Amino acid sequence: MKIASKSYVKWKLLRARPVQQHLIFVFWIPLYVFWISYEVMAQSSFGDISIILLSAIGAFHALAYLIAYHWSLFVNSFNAFKRSQCIEDATHIYLESFLSPVAIVPILQHSDSAGRKYFSFTHLEARFLCFDGQTFIKAKWLSSLHHDDRDCQHPKSLTCGNESENVIRFLKQVFGKNSLTIPIPSFMSLMKEHVIAPFFVFQLVCVGLWILDTYWYHSLMILAMLFIFEATVVFQRLKNMNEIRGMAPPPQSCLVLRCNQWVSGVSSEDLLPGDIIGLPSEFGDVLSVPADMLILYGSCIVNEALLSGESTPCMKESMEISAAVMDEIKRKKSISFKSAFKTSAIFGGTKILQITSNSATENDLNLAYGEVPQGIALIALVVRTGFLTTQGKLVRTMCLGRERISANNAEAGYFILFLLFFAIVAAIYVWNAALTEDPDRSRWRLLVQCLLIITSVVPPELPMELSMAINASLLALSKLSIFCTEPFRLPIAGSIDVCCFDKTGTLTQSHLEFIGITGIDSGKKKSTPCALIKDPGEIPGTAQLVIASCHSLVLLNNTAAGDPLEVAALDSIPWSLSSTKGSSKIVEKVANLPALLAIMKRFAFSPSLKRMSVMVEIEQTSKTISSALPEVQNRTRFVTCKGAPESIYPLLVDPPTWFFDVAEQYASEGCRIIALAFKCLGIKGKDLDRVSAESGLTFAGFLIFGASMKKEACEVIAKLSASHHKNVMITGDHALTAIHVAKKLQFGQEDADDSSSCTSEKPTYLLLDCDVEESGDEKQRSIAVSNLHSKSNSVFSDDEQLISFLSSPGLSKFRIAITGPAFEVLSLRCPQWLQSWLVKRITVCARFSPSNKVTSCEEGLHHHHRKTFCGCSRLSAGLL
Repeated sequence: MKIASKSYVKWKLLRARPVQQHLIFVFWIPLYVFWISYEVMAQSSFGDISIILLSAIGAFHALAYLIAYHWSLFVNSFNAFKRSQCIEDATHIYLESFLSPVAIVPILQHSDSAGRKYFSFTHLEARFLCFDGQTFIKAKWLSSLHHDDRDCQHPKSLTCGNESENVIRFLKQVFGKNSLTIPIPSFMSLMKEHVIAPFFVFQLVCVGLWILDTYWYHSLMILAMLFIFEATVVFQRLKNMNEIRGMAPPPQSCLVLRCNQWVSGVSSEDLLPGDIIGLPSEFGDVLSVPADMLILYGSCIVNEALLSGESTPCMKESMEISAAVMDEIKRKKSISFKSAFKTSAIFGGTKILQITSNSATENDLNLAYGEVPQGIALIALVVRTGFLTTQGKLVRTMCLGRERISANNAEAGYFILFLLFFAIVAAIYVWNAALTEDPDRSRWRLLVQCLLIITSVVPPELPMELSMAINASLLALSKLSIFCTEPFRLPIAGSIDVCCFDKTGTLTQSHLEFIGITGIDSGKKKSTPCALIKDPGEIPGTAQLVIASCHSLVLLNNTAAGDPLEVAALDSIPWSLSSTKGSSKIVEKVANLPALLAIMKRFAFSPSLKRMSVMVEIEQTSKTISSALPEVQNRTRFVTCKGAPESIYPLLVDPPTWFFDVAEQYASEGCRIIALAFKCLGIKGKDLDRVSAESGLTFAGFLIFGASMKKEACEVIAKLSASHHKNVMITGDHALTAIHVAKKLQFGQEDADDSSSCTSEKPTYLLLDCDVEESGDEKQRSIAVSNLHSKSNSVFSDDEQLISFLSSPGLSKFRIAITGPAFEVLSLRCPQWLQSWLVKRITVCARFSPSNKVTSCEEGLHHHHRKTFCGCSRLSAGLL
């Protein structure tokens, strides 16, 4: 039996035992029989030994009951269940996951329309299906619908919707309601959960012992206080659950294409994967997206702040479903929003701000989607619903995620064990001393007193005090306008020893300032490659063409909105953004005959490629463009491209020899560097793919941006360094830019004697980068170590030589910066050395992709360290 999910580390099929066969009863019955036999044979009439023996059996029986049924599902898997070898015989499945506590969940049996059986279980609101009796797969639209060549075959086109009642019935059975409603337990069930918690049971035992020792009033007061406090905690939990439940948007009426007919009035809770949904162009202030969907027709502007943490609107455009795309979907039996569909995906819970229809004719639209009702401007395919959506995964993480770490756990346990040792020694001493002084003393009374000595290790007020400490921390955070979604993590915050920071928007200001353009001749005066052109009137037409067209900005309320870097770049040139039905226009701000550009196609920015490109058509040329490109006429098409210098350089036809020298000069001053390039297509190239479009480019200069430090960044880093926290910067920016910021903020000063303030002293860095040598079809990857002080460079293809070089005592004064490609190479070739030695020296991680960030924080970098990550960008939100 297998589960096709990386989340589960162990599982086994179980069959429930009858209650009378539970081991908890089978094992303890002989003990009670033994006690009764002892009473009959010894005729003790409930003497001291008999009472102590019965109390011990009863106490251990109660403890075993709590462990088996409430405290340990692992024990209960042996107590109330037996192993099953086949799924047909199993009633439950035991699951161990690194994302959540151990669970035992029931296995349900279903039948499809043809009477064939399949099985399912639901864990943390995620459903798994088994069609072949061997493997459970996560319930996904295409993989579930078409598994094992069932009656529901692959749709000929994604534009057909769910075409039969059998398909709709099956999808309803598998996916249920499109809702993020989490069942809220009753007050009594939550109170029971708190009362049978180990700490609370221990407190009840203590109260019972005090009552036996005649401390009546004190015991009853403590007991009342315990129940009142737990009741307040339960009320608070219920309040939080209701608040989270209230955040879910109310159901809305949708227009859906089902069985080749448009059906109005369908509740958003009844949406199913495979449905085609139509959205109007006219709506209120915002329109909430009911599920994860793929745009088939139209475009929209979306605010994804709920998922990314960024309120910057972004453009989503329709996806062209070609034969190649359909073949890929059929082969993978899934639609992934991480690849080619990313720019056409809209996610549940996000807000649509504006909808624009395509330029397709009404006949073409009706031919593709049937008789489309009037007013529909956007048509989308529902891909994921409920807890399978991106928003649903966030809700699952917040409410149903990893095992709750409370103040009652590890550290408190170690402290109690330390005290328990001395308490047991004291109890043994009291027992021996009392019997030595008075051999006739009541054993029962003496036993109670010794137990009180042991139990006094944990004062009844301790759990309350620990919980109150968490509440006090939450109150202090709320006064700073900080909301904590997982308070159970607060007790472990004191053990954090590594602090990871994103750069842009976290250490530096989010707003980027346009400094100028360099790497080109302005044409008005003789300039060197490094000369900075700040005057918009001196920026060449080719550079203006790239800046004006190569972006993802949208027009919202007659204002350009989007990436702050792109907004700053567009504001630096005499061009503005406008919009017409179906396309974006860029207009030159000049009095006579302004140029007009139309964006035909976008290749969105890719973190792995580190660039974006746009296919643009000049609808009307102007003096600015004609002076730079005399051969250009109206209807001429261009490809404009921008990105990281190292990603643009291989695409250039005739790259300048000083290309990297200029880029590194400004990067070392802390600037953000964007390389610009373009290619003229004439009147051809409408259907070029990305690889063809981004080849044979002409260099058009470097855009230079600057961002000032946040005022509090220096103080915060200084305080963390003074408390000997390891500070690490993890960013996607250029290595030299990141190192410049790290020097200004004094990263790596945790071992210094005085790190109370930022100084002008600049430490020396070693930069580890990946050097690629091509020999035939093979690529040899080596590690290049650059001394940024002496400008020396060494390349190591042998790992042992690299380790020996970096481990030499003379390099202990250097701080280490590493790039994402070098980190990938070292993670594969020498992971143990990277984790044990190099992580102690790494201060800056630059050019890290989102996957590099996840790997560095979860697996590789700072292994066996307690770490925190502070960031405010879209990539940071994904990492968290």
